[in-house]
Amino acid sequence: MTRRIFKLGNVAKRAVASPAGFRGLRNVAMIACLAGMTMFLGCDKDKDKGDYTIKYSPGTHSSGEDYSQAKTKGESVTLRGKTYTRAGFTQTGWSKKKEGTSKDYNLLQEYEDDADVNLFP
Repeated sequence: MTRRIFKLGNVAKRAVASPAGFRGLRNVAMIACLAGMTMFLGCDKDKDKGDYTIKYSPGTHSSGEDYSQAKTKGESVTLRGKTYTRAGFTQTGWSKKKEGTSKDYNLLQEYEDDADVNLFP
C-alpha cells in the first residue's frame, strides 16, 4: 500500500491508498469546506517536480500585503522589486529574517535556489 501526505493548513494528514484511507481524507475536506478554508492536496513527492514558493511578507516593521511567487526546479526567477513601505526607510533588498536585520538578496535579483523561502524587507 502507498502512503501519501495531504496538507490542510499547518496540519498534515496521512491516508493509505485504499478506499478506507481516502474516506478519512474526504471527511477532512468536508470539514475544511464547512469552515470556509482552502484545502490544498498533494503528495510529499511534489517537491521532486520542482515546485517551490517564494513568500514575501511585510515583516515586523513594514506595511503591505503578503505575496507569493512560484519557482520551478532548475530555473531562476526574478525577485520582486520595492514592495513594502516603512516610515523613514527605503527598501533596498530582501531579508530571510522577519525583523529585516540582514540583506540576503537585492531587489530584482535572480533567485536560483531550489527551495522554498520566506522574504521580508
